[in-house]
Amino acid sequence: MKGLNFVSLRYQAGELALPLAVELVRKTVAVYQGQTRKTSYQSPFTKNEYLQQMLRVAQPQVAYRCLLADSWYASAENMTLVRALGHHFVFALESSRTVALSERARMQG
Repeated sequence: MKGLNFVSLRYQAGELALPLAVELVRKTVAVYQGQTRKTSYQSPFTKNEYLQQMLRVAQPQVAYRCLLADSWYASAENMTLVRALGHHFVFALESSRTVALSERARMQG
């Protein structure tokens, strides 16, 4: 039996911790794997898309300063959204990731 996949958003302030959103990842889209000749299922949305939607919904309802997330969500798109919403973020990064600390550094690769 396979486990459940879900994405959750939790607010924490000191000892107070409240769940803001929980989304069960439903794998409803059939995908045929030619090499194995088997059909697998995937979600119509990525976990990053679920997170982004949760952040947009929470934005007008919850005053938070910083988003803390694991490396799964450490993408430029997510970081850009969090900054556009007016917040800071802390993401774990895989050791294989490269980071540009300025536009000039990004242009230099």
